[in-house]
Amino acid sequence: MDGHVKKKLTCVFKSFSLQDDECHYSLPFKVADCDWRLVAFRKRDTDGGYLSMYLELAPGTLPPRWRRDVEFSLTLVKQGFGNSNKTSGQGCFDAENNSWGFEEFLPLSKLWGHLVDYNLTIITELDVMPAIVLPEEPMKETTDVNGFEVLSCQVESVKLIFERHPDIAEEFYAKNQHLRNACMTFLLSLVETLCQSLEKLSNEDLVEADIALTYLKDAGFKVDWLEKKLDQLKDKKEKEKSCLARLQEIEEHLQKLKQQCSELDALAEDEKTDLSATRTALSFDDIV
Repeated sequence: MDGHVKKKLTCVFKSFSLQDDECHYSLPFKVADCDWRLVAFRKRDTDGGYLSMYLELAPGTLPPRWRRDVEFSLTLVKQGFGNSNKTSGQGCFDAENNSWGFEEFLPLSKLWGHLVDYNLTIITELDVMPAIVLPEEPMKETTDVNGFEVLSCQVESVKLIFERHPDIAEEFYAKNQHLRNACMTFLLSLVETLCQSLEKLSNEDLVEADIALTYLKDAGFKVDWLEKKLDQLKDKKEKEKSCLARLQEIEEHLQKLKQQCSELDALAEDEKTDLSATRTALSFDDIV
């Protein structure tokens, strides 16, 4: 596959019509060993609508994990006035994202001045960067624990749950492995949420935990033990709220006492100054 390539070419949409909502395609062209084309269609809205214009890479051109970064500009050729309405952009093209462009390329009200015998001409400039091969994501190994495929980092947690609550999944009858794994992940996430400190655990978290617990019960999990823990956390959260309120009252009262102590300290200093002046012995000159 070619490396860094720059190319300028002219694309023509023949028999261009805006009387329908169909997509219009230019003839394909090859740049940097990749097949490209332009696609245009009408975008309706209350302002009269726009012409949308996109640069499209042919499906299957890039293998999985391959990417090509492209800077491009599209310029409309206006009848009698040369080129106009140049719009530039860039995109990252890969096997899943093969189209980049402009949703509001040109107001439809201005389009007729660019049509010549119902043909629309676009000057296309491409600056195609060398292909990038993204590293393959490592496969995550899983282990079967009581019929649930769990990640290696979750094995000990799931084993401990089944050890302490062996009947937890007796009434969970889902056969689809993806669904089974999703429910187990849901359960582990709920336990992880409840393991947070009260300071980090918000009331919204407890509401969402209630919803998650209901979902697990409806799915067939026996989670009475988890429900008790959640109720305990709710009680602790209420107690925390009361403690915080009392603590705030105490701190406010303490602040007032500190202010009073500060004022008393100032009065004491004044009294000490007066006392010192009163105790000063008279000199010989004062007496004679």
